[in-house]
Amino acid sequence: MRRPLEALWPQLTPETVVHALLTDAEKMALHLPSLTYEERSRLLRTPGAGWTDADAALLDEAAALVEGRPSASTGMSSLMRPRN
Repeated sequence: MRRPLEALWPQLTPETVVHALLTDAEKMALHLPSLTYEERSRLLRTPGAGWTDADAALLDEAAALVEGRPSASTGMSSLMRPRN
């Protein structure tokens, strides 16, 4: 049952959100209007490019938006668990 659901509504992950934004110039222009064209051009990535150390903050923020902030009871262990 899970596979048909994922085909219709794929699981959203912080990595897919950040990757989708940084590899699409039109999405960046739409969602980052305060940046200049030149600034967005510097951020634009080739699809499949690896992550950089600077991406850690973006991924953390995306995780907070997609998954919610971790509660005090879950601690760091929930952040280190592999995603399915």
